[in-house]
Amino acid sequence: MSKTSISNNNLGEKLVLSFYAAVIATHLLVIAKIIPYDWVNGGMAKSYDDQAVQSLLSLILAAVLFRFVWKVATTHGAVKLWQQRTLYFITVFWVLGLVMQLFGTTFERYVMSIILLVGIYGHTAVIRSKTPSPN
Repeated sequence: MSKTSISNNNLGEKLVLSFYAAVIATHLLVIAKIIPYDWVNGGMAKSYDDQAVQSLLSLILAAVLFRFVWKVATTHGAVKLWQQRTLYFITVFWVLGLVMQLFGTTFERYVMSIILLVGIYGHTAVIRSKTPSPN
């Protein structure tokens, strides 16, 4: 394993950790009524109570995805094919999320889209570090 792949792996881990921390923190701040409910979810929620349900579901999903991605990212060596494909799927999921953020509220366009770019790059770095090189 080259020195570059080790540093890319650490970068991927750091970016993935930062991404999920920011996503979870954002939803916690919405639930705590620090971030206005109409700044997230495309501004479609009718009240804090409606958005709290959505944010709670998003928190659960983010926690589950983080647990999986973190396990894959910290695994030494190559991972199983199903784990690699699942990681690709999760990355595509976040890319679709980025597109949705770009069509969302001002907060989503200028804050959440940056966070998603960090996450997409981090997930991609993890994928690259876990894919065996064709030698």
